[in-house]
Amino acid sequence: MFNWLVLVILQVPGALLWGLLSFTCSYIPNIRYFIAIIPPLFFGYLTGGWATAVAVVIVYGGINGVIQSIVQPKYVGNAVNLSETLTFLSVLFWAVVLGPVGAILAVPLTLLARTLLLDSDPSLAWWRPVTGDHKDLEPLLEQQDADIRARRTREGRRARRGAARPRPGDAPAA
Repeated sequence: MFNWLVLVILQVPGALLWGLLSFTCSYIPNIRYFIAIIPPLFFGYLTGGWATAVAVVIVYGGINGVIQSIVQPKYVGNAVNLSETLTFLSVLFWAVVLGPVGAILAVPLTLLARTLLLDSDPSLAWWRPVTGDHKDLEPLLEQQDADIRARRTREGRRARRGAARPRPGDAPAA
C-alpha cells in the first residue's frame, strides 16, 4: 500500500498495478524487493527521468527495508513461534548452507530442524524458549518444579528413614 501511494505521488504510470505487484511479491522472502522494483523503476525513468527513478529506488528501498528487516521478522516469528533473532540467523545460516534457495526456505527449514531435534526428545523441551517458542512454557516449568519437589521429598524421606534405622544390606558404620 505504501509503495502504491508513493508511486501515485511520483506520478508513475500503472501505480496501482505496481503496488499490487509489490504486495504479491511480499510473499517471496528476501528477493521480493528486486522483483517488485524493476517495472516501477523502468516506467518512472521513462516518464520522469533520473530524478523519478532515483526517488523510486530510495522510497522503495526505505519502505521495503523497514518492512523486511523489522516488521516482517516480528510477525512471521510470532506466527511460527520463532524469535526475531533466530529468524534472521536462520536466513543467514540456510543461505550459506543451501544458497539462495536456503534463504527462501529458511523459516520452514528451521521449523523442520526444531521439530526433528527438539520436539522428538522431551528431555530437550527446555530448549524451546531459546528458539522463541514460549507457548506451553509455563506447564513445562510447573511440571519440572513438581518433579523437583517430588524428588526432594523422596530423598528427604530416605534420609530420615536412613538416620533412624539401617537398611538391609548396608555396611555397619565404623
